[in-house]
Amino acid sequence: MRLYSYLPLRPIQIIIGAMFIVSGWIKLKQPSDFLRDLYGYQLIGPPFGQWLAVGMPALEVVAGLSVWISNEYRWRVLAVSLAAVFVIAQVSALWRGLDANCGCGIVPGEKVGWSSIGRSLAMLLVLALPVRRRRAPSTSDS
Repeated sequence: MRLYSYLPLRPIQIIIGAMFIVSGWIKLKQPSDFLRDLYGYQLIGPPFGQWLAVGMPALEVVAGLSVWISNEYRWRVLAVSLAAVFVIAQVSALWRGLDANCGCGIVPGEKVGWSSIGRSLAMLLVLALPVRRRRAPSTSDS
């Protein structure tokens, strides 16, 4: 039996979905702050950054809602993809020695560091693991 089969993944995934919704909503209300955080990663510039400053938070809200909607993996693909992008971008910034704000939306003004990377990586892993359902006992007598 796998370790993850013992973990209460679905409630944790629902909490992560709420984190996506809240952080996306906060960024949608303050796109200029998020744009500044995006530019801190030094991966994109205008005009793509401006589109991303509005588009990514909207995708976060949709991803959070999709995690809430269903237990099936196909509904979590967007959230898993966004979490993977978050991990890659943060590792890149830390590797290059940038003093960038995380832009996570959960902790205002948080700098990219091992704690933000660890949180993003934990979110990625929990969302990527399959949720096992208990099967009802078979009623056939064969």
